[in-house]
Amino acid sequence: MFIGPYEITKGSFAGIYTAFSCGIERYRKKKDWVNASIAGATTGAIIAARTRNMRQICGLAIQFSALTTSLEYLKPNDSSPYDTI
Repeated sequence: MFIGPYEITKGSFAGIYTAFSCGIERYRKKKDWVNASIAGATTGAIIAARTRNMRQICGLAIQFSALTTSLEYLKPNDSSPYDTI
């Protein structure tokens, strides 16, 4: 089985994002979209740091932050409307 460079990048993104998201949630003692925004920006900056280009680092940090924030904001609530029946 061949694991290419894109799979390694995807896996590192998932690992870094999860670690930062959980760490920020534990530090802030809140579970909201701000955690996703900070974790996404930090992850994007770390992934793009290999390029050593400040425009790409800032651009990817903004893109990942926007993506993760929108996904967290649009995520359905943990409770189901059928729980009250």
